[in-house]
Amino acid sequence: MNNRPLFVPVVLGIKDRDGHDKRIDKFLGELIRMSKVLRYGRENVSI
Repeated sequence: MNNRPLFVPVVLGIKDRDGHDKRIDKFLGELIRMSKVLRYGRENVSI
């Protein structure tokens, strides 16, 4: 684990922009995938 802070003072912004963008992309991709799976389940699986 990295002990460097992700954020520096507000004036400078995000320190590790590339890493932050990759994590956001991965998170949003997973969120979209889960929403598709849940929608499919609601529409096609009866209880």
